[in-house]
Amino acid sequence: MSVINPNNTHDVPSDSEKMIRVEISEDAKSYILGKGGVITVMVGRAFGCTDNASEPVVLVGKSRLPESFDEVLANGIKVYIFRGVVAEPNGIKISLGNLRGVPTLKVEGIITY
Repeated sequence: MSVINPNNTHDVPSDSEKMIRVEISEDAKSYILGKGGVITVMVGRAFGCTDNASEPVVLVGKSRLPESFDEVLANGIKVYIFRGVVAEPNGIKISLGNLRGVPTLKVEGIITY
């Protein structure tokens, strides 16, 4: 007869352990709130001359397939994170970048294999 220890939960993570921590810089927060206050985080494919690679992506707006994403509220911003995303232990960080004078969002902390 096997006995199940109710205090042993290491095999099944709780919802709070599965939730990815999201940190948003102040300038990124202002930019996102100015665009509606919703972003989507996922891993996309970047194709080049010799290979294709997984690339973390953050987009303004809600995904067209919200059932494939977890919803997190961070700093008053609704963040949709693709369920297949693997993050570093400290979570992900979203900041505001600049590409040739155009504001862009950057995401760090997503593990791509």
